[in-house]
Amino acid sequence: MSAAGDVFAYESSLTRSVTTPLGGSFMASRFTATLDEDVLIDLGLLIRISSRAGIRVSGRWSEMGLTALANDSQIVTPSPWDVVTFTQLTMLYEQALAVGKWVPFIAGGASWLKVDAMADVLDQQGVSPTLGVGLRVRTDPRFGFWAEILDTVRQIESNQLMGEVLPGDGEFTEFGPQHLVGLTIGIELGF
Repeated sequence: MSAAGDVFAYESSLTRSVTTPLGGSFMASRFTATLDEDVLIDLGLLIRISSRAGIRVSGRWSEMGLTALANDSQIVTPSPWDVVTFTQLTMLYEQALAVGKWVPFIAGGASWLKVDAMADVLDQQGVSPTLGVGLRVRTDPRFGFWAEILDTVRQIESNQLMGEVLPGDGEFTEFGPQHLVGLTIGIELGF
């Protein structure tokens, strides 16, 4: 599962029709665009460098809806704004905090992150820090389960929406950096 939070807000003195990159529209004087929770797919390889440490390389993919929470007076109406795909190649150093059947661990490293949206002005890529915590449960030396929470910190640049997608006479606020948080549960196979 992945989640990220608010990306930007727009406010105008007038209630107007706003057309979304997905082709829909809604009426509002102000709205906040937020990334919805969605499915995360992760495939990785952990190379042990000692009994408690390892280097992990993984590929992650997630597609999240960017929803405009349109607010006109007292009513908030969610409207689909865009679909944003996150493709991530991550390299992490992983350190076990204990040995045994239940192994808590911490991880840190960097991710190359590509952001791809229907609104091309939101497309971007770059390197971002990634930190996480997790737990491995070993059922035998070659098999186990694990769960972790990884946080990749990235500023999703959205200022270019003004004038290109949004009317230029309103007030635009960019939020961030976004914390692209992923909860991953998996099976571990040893070779």
